[in-house]
Amino acid sequence: MEMHVFDLAGRRLLSGTPPQLVAGNGPYALSADGRTIAVHVAGVRRSRCTTCTADQMVSSHPIKLPKEGTVHKLDWTGDNQVTLHVSQYPEGKATRMTVMQHDVTVGATRVRDSYSMLKDTFVFAACGG
Repeated sequence: MEMHVFDLAGRRLLSGTPPQLVAGNGPYALSADGRTIAVHVAGVRRSRCTTCTADQMVSSHPIKLPKEGTVHKLDWTGDNQVTLHVSQYPEGKATRMTVMQHDVTVGATRVRDSYSMLKDTFVFAACGG
């Protein structure tokens, strides 16, 4: 896997191969600094948000997701904040979406929003974190 970072004019700023931790997991999000990557690492009983640069891990914190939650999207929504979009598919009920904010420096996570989608919804859009 190779990753490239471009500026708004389309000029390539950086190129390289991200750490295996990023390539083997996901979703992930590149910070506005163009160097720091947040990645969701799913485990057997816990989830982690890990931030790293090309050559070192910056932080790694466990995150308690909603029961049977699946992380679909990560967004940097601040210098030290990542927003996660987590869905749940309870049998016989509407899909539930939970939007969580995670501070990558101290590891604190809070629920920003949660809502149910209509039963016939098969896609969601997450704009602006």
